[in-house]
Amino acid sequence: MKEDILLMSMVEMVRNLKELLGERGLYAVLRFSGKRSSKGFFERLIGDFPQRIEAEEALKRSCQILVELGFFEDFKIKGDKVLLSGCIFSKELEGVENLSYYFVGLLEGLCEFMSKEEIKVFPLMCKESSIALSYAT
Repeated sequence: MKEDILLMSMVEMVRNLKELLGERGLYAVLRFSGKRSSKGFFERLIGDFPQRIEAEEALKRSCQILVELGFFEDFKIKGDKVLLSGCIFSKELEGVENLSYYFVGLLEGLCEFMSKEEIKVFPLMCKESSIALSYAT
């Protein structure tokens, strides 16, 4: 019950930010917030990442982390496409596709934390409980 209230609150926050900042402003804020949150969270959790890995491996590990943390139930990577499914926000996700930019930022931040290469992630689709993304190194 508490989780439902928290999720509904976050979704309402996103809707209100969109009204305040416009769509592009919201995208930038969510992406930035996700990127900064993931880096800060993992630095506090484990300190520095002991080794630097290739970007594709960092992306795979980042997706695994999001699943282990409960943001998603599963992920698939095929070529330059990523499908994250079973989103924690699935009940509220319809109509708030912009929330995918937060997950884009989370992935970019996690990858940057683990990799020696920069990776850019781009949302393709946000529907039902899934988010499809593409990436480039």
